[in-house]
Amino acid sequence: MNNAATVSQDLPAPSRWEQLYNSPSWTPEIKRFMRQAKACVLRFRRDPDAPSWNSERCFVSVELIKGDGARETRLEFEVAGRINNGHLDRTRQIGDVNTYAVYKESDDNVYAPDSGVWLLHPNFDTCGSVLRSIATGANVIFTVNLDGGSNGYLAEHGLHQDVLCVTIQKGDKQARYLLDSQTSPHNTARFGVNR
Repeated sequence: MNNAATVSQDLPAPSRWEQLYNSPSWTPEIKRFMRQAKACVLRFRRDPDAPSWNSERCFVSVELIKGDGARETRLEFEVAGRINNGHLDRTRQIGDVNTYAVYKESDDNVYAPDSGVWLLHPNFDTCGSVLRSIATGANVIFTVNLDGGSNGYLAEHGLHQDVLCVTIQKGDKQARYLLDSQTSPHNTARFGVNR
C-alpha cells in the first residue's frame, strides 16, 4: 500500500478562502483599470467557515471606481483578507509616577466586528500609487489592524487608530504597505461599528 496516496486522498479540499489566499488575484484587467481609478471601496466580511485558530480571516470585496457622473464605471472582484481584533474603550494606567493609559487587554474589551467598509477616496492619490504598482499575477491580501496605530495618548482621549495594510506576494517576493489609517472614537465612524 502506498502511504502517500492514502494521505493525499484524506486531505480535505481547500476552502474558498484558502483558494483566494493562494491564487494570483491581480489580473491584467485590474491592472489596466487601476491606471485610471479614482477610488477604491473595500468591503470586509469574516469567513463563517474559519477555524477558531484563524478567526481573523475574511473575504474582501474590492470595488474600483473610475470616471465621473454618467461616465463612471466600476470593477468588482474578491480577494482574501484579515480583520485583526482591536479594543473597546476600557483602559488601564501604566506606571507609578509618570502614568499613561493603554487599552485593557481582556476578553471583555475585545472589538471583533464581523464586517466593515473601508473607503480609499480622499487619500487615493497616495495609496493609489502603491496599488497601481502591483504587478499582474500578484496575490493581494488586505488587512485591517484594529487599534494597529493606537497609543497611550489616543487611549487616554478615547480614540482608536485602525490601520489598513496590503500584502503583495509574487513568486518568492513579498512586500507589505500601510495604505491608510482612521482615527475615531468607538462609534459609528469606526470600521465595523453598525450604523
